[in-house]
Amino acid sequence: MDAKDDIDLLHYLYTFAKMAGKDFLYFSLVNKDGATYNPLLLGTPEQITAKINLAVATKMTGDNTWVQSVQSGFMINSFYLFQKTGLRWNFKDLFAMLDNPKAQEKVFDIVSSNGNSRDIDLFRSKIKNAKKEHLEILKSDFIPYIRGPLSPLINDYNPDVTWPDVINNKKVLYTSFSVGAYREQAPAIGKMFIADFLDVCAPRQQMSPKPTPFMTVWDEFANFIFEGILKPLTTIRSAEVSMLLCHQNRSQLSMLPEIGEAAQDTVEGNTKSKIVYQTSKDNKYFSEEYFGTHKRKERKESVERGIFLTEGKSGQDTIEEKEVPNIDAELLRTLPMDYAAYGIQELGKVGVANCYPFYNPDKPGQTLLKFRIIRRRKRRRQNIRD
Repeated sequence: MDAKDDIDLLHYLYTFAKMAGKDFLYFSLVNKDGATYNPLLLGTPEQITAKINLAVATKMTGDNTWVQSVQSGFMINSFYLFQKTGLRWNFKDLFAMLDNPKAQEKVFDIVSSNGNSRDIDLFRSKIKNAKKEHLEILKSDFIPYIRGPLSPLINDYNPDVTWPDVINNKKVLYTSFSVGAYREQAPAIGKMFIADFLDVCAPRQQMSPKPTPFMTVWDEFANFIFEGILKPLTTIRSAEVSMLLCHQNRSQLSMLPEIGEAAQDTVEGNTKSKIVYQTSKDNKYFSEEYFGTHKRKERKESVERGIFLTEGKSGQDTIEEKEVPNIDAELLRTLPMDYAAYGIQELGKVGVANCYPFYNPDKPGQTLLKFRIIRRRKRRRQNIRD
């Protein structure tokens, strides 16, 4: 999952997927020839409503939680009605329920024919209690998702991309939510996409035997973070899911005021492996907190002062043990391009390496890591050696 279209990465993933005999899917907000996705397809009415709240929360809630509850109640009842029809739905159908009485009656007729008139009465009561201006706000929030270039990509009744299909059939999926092209809609759709993923992963935690492991990479993760993601992050490993979260700096994780530093604590506390590229902003913190320390013996020369304040060695040196970082903050600041410091908690390994992918003919389609280690010479000089 990326916040931009990286064509080189796209071609690279496609090549390796084909070599491994895996199906490859490409979903992009700016490439109209790519795959389609429907964020309202999966989940209970409550889960789908929660996803929509992620997409339009900045406009929808304001300071009035009662307004949000009215709007959420309308959507939940709409989705219950849609479920009773036995048909699939999308943003356009939800907008029609808000805007078109004829569309409402059509849904009522299908539901009534199935003997579920009680759900119709509940929906009518929600509409009656809701003020017109509150639902008008909700309608305006939906406009970017039902009109314009995004509409055909996210309103497909039979989308190409669904998480159960990707995970169960071991497909390779590259998604691009172009924040530069759609400043508001791209993060919103990305958040719904992640919420879908977490909802699908939740049942995997109870499976026996354990399901097949699955790997995900979330680039520019800070663009898509939301409050509801924090709790699943603490238990996602039990679902046999690996998540690689990438962001520019620590402060990005606490940009949402409703989360504060909780996002930093959750992400850092639940990731067992850390990788840090060249950085000057948080290098001291990373050096101290991510990569640990070790004890180093240092010789300390004793100095004697003469009667005329002259100095000389006493000849009796002492040995002291000093706690020093495994990865020095200055080294993090001056790392060469494409080199990174790494700490693997489970293996107890810390180091600096240049990781580059190469093709292994014995295991086609797998990306392996080959290390070029930075070794320290005497006098604290760094030298890159194969």
